[in-house]
Amino acid sequence: MAADRFLPPPPGMDLTQDKRPLIIAVSVTTWVLALTMVLCRILGRRMRGLRLWLDDWFIIAALPPSSGHVLAIATYVRRGLGKHVWSAKPDGVYAWALGLFVAEICYTLTLVAVKLSILSFYWRSFSVRDSVKLPIFMLAFIVCIWGIAVLLVTFLQCMPTRAVWERFDPVSPTSPYDYSCPVDPSKFFYGNAVPTIVTDFVMLALPVPYIWRLQLPHMQKFGLACVFLVGVFVTIISIVRLYYLLLLDLNDPDITWNFVPVGVWSIVEGNIAVVCGWDPETAHASIDFDYLVDNGVTLDQAIVSDRLPTQRLLQMHWIYPPKPEERSKSRIEGALRQSMTDYIAYK
Repeated sequence: MAADRFLPPPPGMDLTQDKRPLIIAVSVTTWVLALTMVLCRILGRRMRGLRLWLDDWFIIAALPPSSGHVLAIATYVRRGLGKHVWSAKPDGVYAWALGLFVAEICYTLTLVAVKLSILSFYWRSFSVRDSVKLPIFMLAFIVCIWGIAVLLVTFLQCMPTRAVWERFDPVSPTSPYDYSCPVDPSKFFYGNAVPTIVTDFVMLALPVPYIWRLQLPHMQKFGLACVFLVGVFVTIISIVRLYYLLLLDLNDPDITWNFVPVGVWSIVEGNIAVVCGWDPETAHASIDFDYLVDNGVTLDQAIVSDRLPTQRLLQMHWIYPPKPEERSKSRIEGALRQSMTDYIAYK
């Protein structure tokens, strides 16, 4: 690849073509959107006097690698990503390889943090039910193992690791006798993308059975399910990214041009995952049990009760575990006391 760039470009190629404005616009816009949503989430907690919980901290933890991904993109855009390799700077392929190495790490850390945030939110909402605990634990374990595996392969794809980019150094490239790269990059990309899509589908389906047990009209159930299924946008982006990965030819010398769709969709996936990782409380897209709020009743406590009046299921606040100083001795009276004895959380 590095040597082929010194060959003449194919006849008829327009070397003035430039996709850099598109890359910059998409990267910055989606990152600003992700940052804004996280800030709104934190501000919303503070305005309501609610403490941050595990799902909040995980989504906050997704911001640094997401920001690093944008910086990596910016680095090799300046060196020629988005232009044909023959019109890029001499170190364009070198910068692409180094930026891709950093982007792989940031991409993985971002998705792991977002997925753990969503699973933590599920735990906070549904953990009263034993049937959901094991799937959440299993998914969290799979996500962590996937993240560790991807990071290990990223660092070990070439020995020594610096050969990932130094072999493309236009001035003093690493000699082929001084390094080995046993990992097939294409297979690595596929092995990275497919588990992401599979876990996305499983996580999207996980809360649906519990939501469907709510004593609500079907349209309201459907609307609430859609709140949880907002992550389907990220799954669609993951599938589109996989499609462009399948089309990518890493042996083509014009890698700084051909890699643009994969690079753009990768950064969009990470940033939109952060956006979709915000929980329904921030959007006010929830059900409000006015008479249960002061007693700390969670979504799952509402689901397991067959005696909750439908007319009260119009809006919903997602209740966080109350602080010790906020606990009170109040209890739900009447029929609710009998039907929810094992599920009421006291403030």
